[in-house]
Amino acid sequence: MTEPVTTETIKRDTDALRESAAAAKAAPPAKRRQSRASRAAAATAGEPAATPKAVANADADAAKAEAKAERERKAAERKAAADAKPKRVLDADAAAARAELLAEVEKAATGDLAIPAGYKIHWAYPAGHSRLSKLDPASDGPKWLARCDVHGTTAPADDSRSAKAAGFRKNRDGWCKKCKAETAAADRAKAKAETEKADAKAERERKAAEKRDAAAAKAAAATATEPAAGEPAAK
Repeated sequence: MTEPVTTETIKRDTDALRESAAAAKAAPPAKRRQSRASRAAAATAGEPAATPKAVANADADAAKAEAKAERERKAAERKAAADAKPKRVLDADAAAARAELLAEVEKAATGDLAIPAGYKIHWAYPAGHSRLSKLDPASDGPKWLARCDVHGTTAPADDSRSAKAAGFRKNRDGWCKKCKAETAAADRAKAKAETEKADAKAERERKAAEKRDAAAAKAAAATATEPAAGEPAAK
């Protein structure tokens, strides 16, 4: 039997609808549905599926690791090739010249040119520099030093090759103050000489221009005093 519609039944149904809507609004939102692939990956790994950003980061990390491994491999190859390269052996004349130069540098190493304590001259070069090595490798201080044989200044170096390169004249200005001062003085002298040369050239050109102007003026004056055609010359 159908329940008759009355004011009370309408009010009751309205209140029920309101309560249902309020309950639905208060309930937590439903989780976003995952794709079938995401659910399968999560089920396989036992963890939530990786996001696109996480995948991109993983790929970038893998690429960096691969690039680093490649750099290390090439560095190892270069080192192995350098180690396998035959060491240069000086002929008798070159060895004698080196020994003579080394003796000269050691003899001059007194006073301001004295070798720092704990080091010895490992090799000397005709360009005015040498490299020093430690007498005791286990002692404190740099293992290698670059030395300016002209002024006795030294600078630490990472290895033997760096000590040699640092001693070249063009590089000594960076750590030998006296070499730097000499370079600056030479540059000033060169600039002064170039300026004087330019001034002398300008002076020669000025005098040459004056001579040309004087000759032109003299020729013009001579032309002006010449008689016109058919006129007697001035006495």
